[in-house]
Amino acid sequence: SEAASAAGIRMTLLDACYLQAGVSGAPLEGVQLRFGDASGEAWSERVSAMLSSSVVSELVRIGVAAHSVRATPAPAIKTVAALAAIEDLPLHVHLSEQQRENEECLKALSLTPTDLLFDCGALTSHTTAVHATHLTTMDLGRIGLASCGVCACPTTERDLGDGIGPFAELAEAGAV
Repeated sequence: SEAASAAGIRMTLLDACYLQAGVSGAPLEGVQLRFGDASGEAWSERVSAMLSSSVVSELVRIGVAAHSVRATPAPAIKTVAALAAIEDLPLHVHLSEQQRENEECLKALSLTPTDLLFDCGALTSHTTAVHATHLTTMDLGRIGLASCGVCACPTTERDLGDGIGPFAELAEAGAV
């Protein structure tokens, strides 16, 4: 943040809540442990401390992320969404990046990842969906009606091999 401030560049630092290794709640292990938080409440305490720290300035703001429905269970997604709403923070989430994520979410919860985010209050005009590759027609409508942002890099998506999202349809539905 010091370098950004010195250069006069605006920056948003996103703190991601990352608690599990899959939609089914598998525990983190190995290298994933370095990303993990003990709980949604522990994550929230850390972010609250950051919000009142000297890192925040005219050029540096804090944002939040529920990493993905794979890594963040519903109660923690609600915690992230509530903090974003209370503090008026940007909220990011990796959404439907892979078909497997959608399949696991449907199997475990009978919801698409977008439906889960909707149910948790995490789809708002402050939300940015990262990837948004494999969406249903209902997902497109939910994202559009909430005026969510969508962030994707077609070359990254190509390199990951997951496909390119329905960006024209998202824009048509009201996503920004």
